[in-house]
Amino acid sequence: MNSEPKVNGNSIKKISKRDDYLEWSEYFMAISFLSAQRSKDPSSQVGACIVNDENKIVGIGYNGMPNRCSDDELPWNRIAEDTLDTKYPYGLDYLTF
Repeated sequence: MNSEPKVNGNSIKKISKRDDYLEWSEYFMAISFLSAQRSKDPSSQVGACIVNDENKIVGIGYNGMPNRCSDDELPWNRIAEDTLDTKYPYGLDYLTF
C-alpha cells in the first residue's frame, strides 16, 4: 500500500525550508548598506545597523547633516582654505540616527 499523501488523486511533495537565506551578519550589513544610500554626502556614504544580543535592531543611521539643519546651509567640501568651509566642523561625517 502506498502511504504517500494525495489530494484529489495527486501526490503531495513535502516542502522544506529554504537553505539559501541570508545569515544574520549578511542581513545587518545589507541594512547598513541600504541606510548609507540615504546620505547626501558626495564623497562618502556610510550606514550603520546597531543590533542587540538577540539579533534585534536597536538603531540604524547614516552620515549626514545634523538634525534640523538644511542640506543647503552647510558646506559639503572635504578640503578648503578655511576649515569652516569644510563639512568637518559641522559633524557631517557622523551618523544620524
